[in-house]
Amino acid sequence: MIRNGVKYSVFRITRVFYSTRYDDQYFSRSPLNYETLSKRLNQFYKSFPPNNSEATVQEGLFVNFIKANRSLQRKNSEIQSKIGFNADQRNQCTSFLDILSVSNSDMEAKILDVFKRYVTQTHMSDEVVKAYLLLEPRPSNIHHLILTVRENFQRNLKKERVNKSVVQTALNVLLAKKDYYNCFKLIDLTYCSKEYLKFCKKRNYRLLGTILLTSLAATMLGGSLLLSIPLYYLMFLNLGVPLGIIWYIMKINLVKHLGRVSWRPYNNFIHIKNYQNEILAVNKVITHFEEHNEVNIKNFHHSKVRQISNLNIFHGNDYIIELPNTNGLLPIDDENTFYEDPEILKLQGFIRQEIRKRKMVLNDIQEELMFLEFWYTHGENFEWVEPDQDPAEIIRLKITNEYPKV
Repeated sequence: MIRNGVKYSVFRITRVFYSTRYDDQYFSRSPLNYETLSKRLNQFYKSFPPNNSEATVQEGLFVNFIKANRSLQRKNSEIQSKIGFNADQRNQCTSFLDILSVSNSDMEAKILDVFKRYVTQTHMSDEVVKAYLLLEPRPSNIHHLILTVRENFQRNLKKERVNKSVVQTALNVLLAKKDYYNCFKLIDLTYCSKEYLKFCKKRNYRLLGTILLTSLAATMLGGSLLLSIPLYYLMFLNLGVPLGIIWYIMKINLVKHLGRVSWRPYNNFIHIKNYQNEILAVNKVITHFEEHNEVNIKNFHHSKVRQISNLNIFHGNDYIIELPNTNGLLPIDDENTFYEDPEILKLQGFIRQEIRKRKMVLNDIQEELMFLEFWYTHGENFEWVEPDQDPAEIIRLKITNEYPKV
């Protein structure tokens, strides 16, 4: 720019504003990387000190932080999948910054640190716990997962409410990892805990007290107005009839028999009522175990083409973890030989022990009972129909899946 014969240089100055508005997109907004996420988290700690009990944080901020953190973990997984042993391929697919990226375990430690600092607010919210459980990649720290769900369950009991969806979500995560031992541990810490049983007893006593007081008030009012009617008749009418109706409704809604487990006959009405959620969870665990690890009449056709389960192989942090003596667990390639995995046999004994301890009994599979009846009666009153899957298709898929992926 030339003005009055003098040459001037013009620079454009712009001011950049960084938003510190704590909305539901505070952590996940662009640009998102490990450095920006760390800066936003430090600013969050300053604005909402963890030791300040008066500071209230919206649960959407915690959910958004978990979402942003897990998205970076997914990017790390994509980067790690590109880094191979071929130097030329590694140089083409990755950059120097990708190789120096923060590991997923360090990123997950950030989430655990937030839960530790804001333990009251994070464990109180069901949405935060569900986001922690469901957002991919799902947590690999099983110990912290169980403690988080247990703390959420206990805090809900203090508010006199039970949210079964959080426990069921955690149970689904453990079943996806085939961690059946910790599934029963989670059931013991939630549906079988002393706090939950006290809550059930308190709820039953409250219901019974309400009925008694209401019936007593109705009897006294009816006795003062209807002098010709005997008092014991009014007592029976106002107390016996409501109790009978409520008892009948509760008995109909009781869960006694499920697909795989049932209560033993000597269990009383109160025990079955208080432990309904337990038997539902146990039935779910056993059903999942049998469908994925056993071969029976019900899933025989599918077992011929599915990947053989191996409880000594785990997936975590983008790694395949094999326990010792894994090579000895490979299946025997013989048409007439069934290989029995020692780990599965051990787990079967553990499940039977848990069923006996919980006063339950294992039900017979309906298909097995039909097969026994067919065998004893030599096929009388039975009609042979085509199987659900063509045997030729089974052979073709077995050849295709001769070498299943781990």
